[in-house]
Amino acid sequence: IGAIATYWDDIVETLTGYNKEAEHSLEAATKTREAQQSSLDAISDSENLLREQGKSEAEILKIKEAQTAEVIKASKIELEALKVKKKAEEDSYKSQRDWVAGLFEFMTAVPKWVLGAIDDIINSLPKSVRDFLGIGRSNMAARIDVANKILLDDIMGTVEEATAETDALIAEQQRSILQLENQAAGYRLQRRASYKKAEEDA
Repeated sequence: IGAIATYWDDIVETLTGYNKEAEHSLEAATKTREAQQSSLDAISDSENLLREQGKSEAEILKIKEAQTAEVIKASKIELEALKVKKKAEEDSYKSQRDWVAGLFEFMTAVPKWVLGAIDDIINSLPKSVRDFLGIGRSNMAARIDVANKILLDDIMGTVEEATAETDALIAEQQRSILQLENQAAGYRLQRRASYKKAEEDA
């Protein structure tokens, strides 16, 4: 167990390398979304300049709506990259857990074999003899499997714990996309109202 703790980072790197491709894809998607968001912010910050250039309110709203659509598109790509990252984390967790489980089985193979042999000897005794000795049927070897499972769970935790951070980012991204879509709908409604007013004033 001490060796596992000492070399855990090396074990993780050797087994999976933590799926660098998924991480790089997410970084690229995030940079694209941030760039599109910066463009949208720049439009909002320059509304008066646009008005000074002769843009109507409807035209400004159309520009903001179009750029919001680009942010939504980039955000959805980033969301998919987050989901790919989560899948990579799940695969990484399974590989690590399987590796550690195999190591435990290897480390306890001899004690388990010895205890299994003792189980066989005890269980081969007549029931009357076992009753006289007060020992009943023996299943010591199986207890090693139970102990390994408990230790494995303590070390590895659950897959939900392994992906908790990414799950939170996915939920946050989904909320952000919903807010952006609501914002875009607001621009459309304002633009329609502006067109309607222009028709009424004509």
